[in-house]
Amino acid sequence: MNLLNKFEEVKIDTLEFIDAEDQTICKGLENECIRATESVDSVLTLLDLNPFKNQYYNNWELVKQLESGKKGMIIKFANDIKKHFESKYNVTIFPFDAEGFKNIDYVEIVDDIIARLGGFDFKEKAYLEIKKNIEKNIYLPHVNVKNINIRIKSFIAFEPAIFKVGFWNLKSDRTLKELFYALEYFESKSVTLRKELDAFRFNNSRDNWFEPFIFESMTKIREIKFFKNNSIQLKFDSNASAIEFAKTFLKYSESVLVNSGV
Repeated sequence: MNLLNKFEEVKIDTLEFIDAEDQTICKGLENECIRATESVDSVLTLLDLNPFKNQYYNNWELVKQLESGKKGMIIKFANDIKKHFESKYNVTIFPFDAEGFKNIDYVEIVDDIIARLGGFDFKEKAYLEIKKNIEKNIYLPHVNVKNINIRIKSFIAFEPAIFKVGFWNLKSDRTLKELFYALEYFESKSVTLRKELDAFRFNNSRDNWFEPFIFESMTKIREIKFFKNNSIQLKFDSNASAIEFAKTFLKYSESVLVNSGV
């Protein structure tokens, strides 16, 4: 088997790893980058055929600018591919050397990204990050499970100046969003927030943020309630669901759950 055939095998494996939507988006970005760089190449060819230099102007300087711009296009192309997967699958791709790519080939970039997932696919990597992000905000003494409820103490901080309006600080906003990703994954195995959860943090029309908020589009998670002491309470459809969520995302073990209470 020659090197070309081996390279084609790598391409096939990479394309099997991503879905049709990913392929379409990545191919579109690739085509746009090719068009842009071909436009630059045409100007570079013209300058190469018509060199000019005198005391006022040297087109060599323009050549260098165009070559630098072309390199920047390829770097942006690589970063755009990376950003697509980070945004769609809610994953962090790091480290990533966009400047290391010399060719306009999305398969080459995706292959590099896949190698950085640690042997997981995008959804598996997203789940691990969701779990890690919520766990870093959880301290076992602050979590209590009773019946169908989970109470988490000191979880979210409202801004004192606008306490009655129901806004929280930026750190709490990130914490709440990380919780919502965990709830979404628990509900649907999706790594993308549904509109109900995504819009919740920006719902300025609520009169009382300390009344229960009922999730209309979810079945396992019934509601969330905030308390003035910065605690939150999650209500599930069953004790089994509450225990499963606590064990999966809140660092609980079965022995801790047996003796827990609100």
